[in-house]
Amino acid sequence: MKKLTMFCFALNILLNTTFVQATALRTQAKEQKITFKASIKPVLDMKIARAGSSALIENLSLTPSLETPLLYETSQAATISTLGYDSGHRFKISLSKELVLELTKKGQKDEIRDARVLFKGQDLTVNNPIEFTPDNNKIEGLLKIIAKVTENQKVGVYSGELILKVEEVA
Repeated sequence: MKKLTMFCFALNILLNTTFVQATALRTQAKEQKITFKASIKPVLDMKIARAGSSALIENLSLTPSLETPLLYETSQAATISTLGYDSGHRFKISLSKELVLELTKKGQKDEIRDARVLFKGQDLTVNNPIEFTPDNNKIEGLLKIIAKVTENQKVGVYSGELILKVEEVA
């Protein structure tokens, strides 16, 4: 029998922007910082924790990419516990829905739709589950989130929900 488990990540993203006017060049330089605060709600026996630890992943910081302007990313070694499930089974992991981050500022609307979620180097999407085989009742790998903002992104707190769908494969 298949078991279906969902992980919910409540994300609060803080986007601070400072503008500096370079009068000689007449260009605008931006310095932005996005901060994630993720609270993970484990379901059944499945948990996402920091690799090598039993501490659940609670805080992630998204920092500017050194190579690509307006690209922000975070990565965290993560462990998905599969205790309570048949150790010989594999698991399919996908996104339950696309990650969309919305501005929570009253009276203003903006969102970040260009966000990718990777686990163990593979893109997690809604329609393309990736199979993983547990080792010692856990799946370990790098959880990475990459978000692309626009040059005219509004300043404020962005929040969204990241839900990973984990399905046992017999």
